[in-house]
Amino acid sequence: MCLTAMGSEEIRRRLPTEDAVVLDRRRGELQEMLLVLVGEDFPLTRLPDIRPHLERSQHEGAHLDAAALLQIGEFLTGVDALLRFARVSREKCPCLEAHFEQLSAIYPLRAAIGRAISPEGDVADTASPELAKIRREKRGARDAVVTRLERLLAARKTDPARMDDLITLRNDRFVIPMREGDPAANDGVIQDRSSSGATLFVEPMSVVELNNRLRRLGLEEAREVERILLELTDLVREHRVALADDAQTIGTLDAIQALARFGLKVDGVVAERTDSATLTLREARHPLLILKSLRTPKEARAPVIPMSLSLGGRVTVVIVTGPNTGGKTVALKTVGLSVLMAQAGWPVPARIGTEIGTFGRVIADIGDEQSIESSLSTFSSHLLRIREALATADERTLVLLDELGAGTDPKEGAALGEAVIAALTERGARLVATTHHSALKTLSQHDSRIENASLVFDVKTLSPTYQFRVGLPGASYAIDIARRLGLPDAVVERALSLLGAQEKDMTQLLNELDERLTSLREQQAAAEQSRKAAVALEELFRSRVERLEKTEAERKGEALSEARRIVETTRREMEQLVREIRESQAEKARVKESHKKIDERLAGIRAEQQELAVPAPPSDATPPAVGDRVWIAAFKKEGEVVDIDAERGKLKVRIGDFLYSLDQGSVARVESPSPPSSRPGQVRIQAETDVGPELSLRGFTAEDALETLDRYLDDARLAGWQEVRIIHGKGEGILRRAVNEFLTKDPRVESKRLGQWNEGGDGVTIAKLRAEHE
Repeated sequence: MCLTAMGSEEIRRRLPTEDAVVLDRRRGELQEMLLVLVGEDFPLTRLPDIRPHLERSQHEGAHLDAAALLQIGEFLTGVDALLRFARVSREKCPCLEAHFEQLSAIYPLRAAIGRAISPEGDVADTASPELAKIRREKRGARDAVVTRLERLLAARKTDPARMDDLITLRNDRFVIPMREGDPAANDGVIQDRSSSGATLFVEPMSVVELNNRLRRLGLEEAREVERILLELTDLVREHRVALADDAQTIGTLDAIQALARFGLKVDGVVAERTDSATLTLREARHPLLILKSLRTPKEARAPVIPMSLSLGGRVTVVIVTGPNTGGKTVALKTVGLSVLMAQAGWPVPARIGTEIGTFGRVIADIGDEQSIESSLSTFSSHLLRIREALATADERTLVLLDELGAGTDPKEGAALGEAVIAALTERGARLVATTHHSALKTLSQHDSRIENASLVFDVKTLSPTYQFRVGLPGASYAIDIARRLGLPDAVVERALSLLGAQEKDMTQLLNELDERLTSLREQQAAAEQSRKAAVALEELFRSRVERLEKTEAERKGEALSEARRIVETTRREMEQLVREIRESQAEKARVKESHKKIDERLAGIRAEQQELAVPAPPSDATPPAVGDRVWIAAFKKEGEVVDIDAERGKLKVRIGDFLYSLDQGSVARVESPSPPSSRPGQVRIQAETDVGPELSLRGFTAEDALETLDRYLDDARLAGWQEVRIIHGKGEGILRRAVNEFLTKDPRVESKRLGQWNEGGDGVTIAKLRAEHE
């Protein structure tokens, strides 16, 4: 995926390292490049390798040809494109900026090459005034020669045999063909003869001087071209160090973009780094399996089954068991490759949350290293690698052992495997080992540092599922597989009879544990879903109550304001009436009219009060019982008592579709229980429980977006979503800032962050919703 030879070389140099500074720099560069490639194109194209040209240019007196100079010009054009990109992307790419700062487009050299070398790789007429003058004269001299020869040929056109006469070049001189023995041939210089000898190529005496002049101009042109190339080569030599630095920097940037493109291709992540030798893999996949799958037609493509594993901390050893062809070795290689890729600064084919610490060495014994030439058996080759592990392993070593204890007597192999595991565990090494020995499956019962893992096997179909499972060992199913593959029943039954009772019990126990685990996981998943729904409902109800209380307070404020307005208006009207009564000296008719106005005003006030107030139904002082209807003054609504906690003085009251815990003194029993009505004043909240974990606000105004987001957060919590994805786009960032400010203040939101490169970048905000009321 590199675009330059320099990038390919840089990739090969990017080996695993323990240097924390180097690793953090590589991780930062890779994260920035991933965001760049997701959001826009990175302006790096296939640039030529100019280093051989720089090597040739360092010798005094040597000059580069026009094609080499053209490549240098193309290279500098590519550098200029990267510098222009850096100017507009400086703020969002601080790690890559360090590389951009090392680039120099060397504009004088680029301009000089652009003037002197044509896009076809020739020295252009614009290279110098002298060259332009020579070439004009040369074209004139050539035209003069050709015109003179065309006239000579035209005079011979009366001979039908010479209709194919053409002006050609021989020895860099223009000539015309003549027959052998033609007297006219004696009046010229014979420059060449045809292969048959029947045709002579003759330079007539009348064009000899013209050809001579053309030849002199050609020599002058060659000298001027050489002078120009020497001058340009001197300029290249002057900037050779800067050009070499540019080539190295281009290689670094090319390697980073290639790694980022690889990360996008395999849907990888930049693993989090720790200084300790630990690892946490989240849905890691073997990179070669992913690439193989991508090469397969989509309709025939099988999914690559991921694996998750934690190593370090309490658990330092994982023993993987299961049947052959189940995927144990692939799982082992996935662990090793993930560690090495992360410590080389590569993206890891895994999910966000993958964390890989810093290991000092990785020792792997995978495959059969049997060698006749070296007199090594399979067992001996395994022992050599194990000996190396035992000699060098420490707390910062990852050891991967495939088929531990294989290749020899099963009992001795199991004993040796147990001893090796014990020794590596005492040294603190991180160990992942695969085995078929049942004795090694029980080690986790005696040492908490050891944990079992297995590859799930479908007992019904006797086929592997490749699902990696931590916590339980796996059976080998060798006899069952043999039966399925067609071994005679007599042989299979004989094998079963020879199998020890302990082995049979172990296999049966593993099968039963597997079935129970599957059932428990299904029940756990259902219970977790129910718990999430219950928590979401509780949170939704709490937030709705708070909102109702807030609305009630606002309504009270509005009612007080309205009452104040009524009082002020009434006061002014009464003062006016008093003045009128005084002015009329209390005439009976005037007083009667004033009373009428007062009565009308009071009637209007009573009507407005009835509109603002929700009347309370008749009540009595009898303590409410379960099933009674009560009046809740704070909500101005009726509810039904569903439970009573006499010790705490609390009631559970259903209002509409919601349950509330209320103090007994805050409610009053309604004299005549009435069924729930559908009058306009009743509030019924209906949440959308089929809401998804994603909300798109693109195209909304900020005000409409926040209103939509407010409703969505309630519905998402009711649906049980713990994390939601809010798409607001990038643009000028107005909507993103509005959403960010809203989520920061919203009590329903526990935390928030911008999306990673593979989640939509800064065009998406990921919000984690609170699981419990705080």
